[in-house]
Amino acid sequence: MIDDIFAFVFDIVLEFVPTIVWKLLLFVLGIVLTAVGVTLLDNSPQTGSILIVVGVVVLIGLLVSLAR
Repeated sequence: MIDDIFAFVFDIVLEFVPTIVWKLLLFVLGIVLTAVGVTLLDNSPQTGSILIVVGVVVLIGLLVSLAR
């Protein structure tokens, strides 16, 4: 029952929000993750590196999807 409600709400949100908005949100998320990763490199190099890699992967994936 809860799965059906969640799937219904998720479908409605995906239907009404344009693709460019999702891409803009992913762009901002990639930049934020990369910036937070750079600031965390002093305290925790492993966590900072992981955040940088995830942020860069999100940005590269976004650029690849825009190129198509």
